[in-house]
Amino acid sequence: MAAIETEAIKNVKLTSEEKRIVVESIDTKLEIENEDSQLEILRIRDRIRSEKLIILEDYYMTSNTKFLMDNQISSERVGSIGIYSPFIRNVTLSAKDIMELALDKRVKKISCVNSVEGQNYATINEVVDIIGGNLAIDEGYSGEGIRVAVIEMNHPIPVLMGWDRHQVTKNTEYNISTMEDEHSTRVCGIILKMAPACQIYTCGLNNSVSNVVEACERMIQAYSVHAINLSYGYYGTGSYDNVAEDLDTIIENTGVSIITAAGNDASEYINALGMGRNVICVGAVHSTGTNPNVPGAYTMAEYSSYNEATGVINKPDVCAPGNIAIYGAGIDCGTSYSAPVVTGTIVQMMCRNAGLIDKPETIKAALIASAYHNAG
Repeated sequence: MAAIETEAIKNVKLTSEEKRIVVESIDTKLEIENEDSQLEILRIRDRIRSEKLIILEDYYMTSNTKFLMDNQISSERVGSIGIYSPFIRNVTLSAKDIMELALDKRVKKISCVNSVEGQNYATINEVVDIIGGNLAIDEGYSGEGIRVAVIEMNHPIPVLMGWDRHQVTKNTEYNISTMEDEHSTRVCGIILKMAPACQIYTCGLNNSVSNVVEACERMIQAYSVHAINLSYGYYGTGSYDNVAEDLDTIIENTGVSIITAAGNDASEYINALGMGRNVICVGAVHSTGTNPNVPGAYTMAEYSSYNEATGVINKPDVCAPGNIAIYGAGIDCGTSYSAPVVTGTIVQMMCRNAGLIDKPETIKAALIASAYHNAG
């Protein structure tokens, strides 16, 4: 990846001053008390990032397509080809095909994937005040220049969102569902309450979780988003599986932060999409006012999933309030709404420090390290 970064910087032909700004912005401890300066860093890094995505796409699309041709696997048998990753997904194979592919040295792993439909629940109450989400906004950091993809079953309902609807663009190129629902409305609304000037791009998959990884790649390709919110998913085996590996690879290669809901059944395993090592998996907590020392405040919500298989990384990574009443979408509860609270926080972090926009591991570490810890 360092070589790709170097090539990208070379290709965009930065001036000496722009190179100096890039070097300085690598220091993630640096905070420039001026949003205009942060936007300038963001513009320069976006140019580099766009070039990196072009290089990655050219490499993976070429190599993946060649692999399929070499093995005489027709496009009709392939669900999707990795754009920024070496994955070829949902391929119909015979036992003979599998045996032959297993002998190919280019093949690292073959996974048998079962189709599982996603389940979504929801919850959050006065969340912005509870977590102090207004502080960055009051200081002038409103999310301007940051792009977020929201991948849901459907799209938000514009009439419920009022003026906020102007910050939301519905994807029309890679899209299964054109329907609108209150769940997506709440998720987008939470992010916009935390970062009212950020731009949101929505993708509706109509309950088809089998192509959620491809949707992530498509939204990065189409809009060069900085973060992806997945209040969406399915219960897995509690282990690190091929879906988690796909998402990890996308994060590592593109520098995009991916935030997922943990799931809403304490008896079930963590949402399979959240098991990635670099994915930020969000559980839900109860909240009582703005004081974390109040008895019962910030304790784990009884519905929030936290089970994982023995010997794997602890999940969820962080928790946030899960109660919400927003717009005219009504009150609801679930980790689906805890996730966008964290996504909104990440947008604020990127806006405050543009050097963080392509450092998802640093963002995750900072979130975990700075979270209020309540052993109860």
